Amino acid sequence: MSTARRRPGPAVRGVALALRRATGARTVPALGGALLAAGYAALVLAHHAIWQLVLLNAVLGLGTGLVLSSLPGLILDVSPADRTGIATGVYSTAKTLGGSIGSAAFAAILSSLTIRNTAVPTQSAYTTVWWLCAAASLGVTLAACVLLRHDAAPLPVEPAPAPASAPTV
Repeated sequence: MSTARRRPGPAVRGVALALRRATGARTVPALGGALLAAGYAALVLAHHAIWQLVLLNAVLGLGTGLVLSSLPGLILDVSPADRTGIATGVYSTAKTLGGSIGSAAFAAILSSLTIRNTAVPTQSAYTTVWWLCAAASLGVTLAACVLLRHDAAPLPVEPAPAPASAPTV
């Protein structure tokens, strides 16, 4: 098995970096969000054959890779140099918290929409989750386009306040 099949992350990061250099910082998360939205919407309509699931999950993987690989660099670009540690920590925490909340919400949907007298989720449970993922992904796309109107430029570092002079006696 080739390395690309076992570890698609580095390949997607390379694509994201090339796209960023060619088109700007906001294009990569916007494109990733658009791929995610399209992939989830298509999954609602086409999920009956294995090849559909494989193809659409590849699209979703590419979209996820583009978004997640571009955000840390974007955060570093727009954060003041003396606050990059805080900014990346907030990003990491928000990403973890968002994943936890999303997982819990989707588990609640899947466990509430089940086939009668079983614990097996219905098809509509899955399509509901996929529509919600498509909407959230569209939000990522819109946020990248609106909030990042101009390519990210580093914010200036605020100068440290001058030390108070000691009173002379």
